[in-house]
Amino acid sequence: MAAKTNSASEPALKPEAAEDNQSFDFRRNKGRLPWPVESGFISRGFGKQQHPTIKTISITNNGIDIRTEESATVRAVHEGIVAGVQFIPGHDYTVIIQHGDYYTVYTNLAETSLSKGEQVRSKQVIGKVSNNPITGASELHFELWHQKERVNPVGWIKK
Repeated sequence: MAAKTNSASEPALKPEAAEDNQSFDFRRNKGRLPWPVESGFISRGFGKQQHPTIKTISITNNGIDIRTEESATVRAVHEGIVAGVQFIPGHDYTVIIQHGDYYTVYTNLAETSLSKGEQVRSKQVIGKVSNNPITGASELHFELWHQKERVNPVGWIKK
């Protein structure tokens, strides 16, 4: 018996066909993901930029910083599984949610009740933003990763 070959009637396998359903579902919502907080504005954008006070230094922001109301509720932008919860001095709690090959990272949370391995829904409350006692600002640091690559979240969340 001869080995089976692709005929013209069989569709060619596309690269995204190997992608898992969670990754596909997350990617198809690009530009439509909800904001991780109800209200606020982007106070520091993604990428390399000049330090806010030391003009001779540039810094790299791996995500975006969103200034919001004191103790604002933080929500998951998409369904997924909690990949990790860590307390980092100076940044309080960090929650990482896995969406297939994509990850969302929420830093500067005063509190969270999530645990690693927990399933979360889109818009589910995952914590509250910390308030900086020195500046008085409440800012969420939000990152988006595709595997190990940092991606600008602005193109992914609703305008």
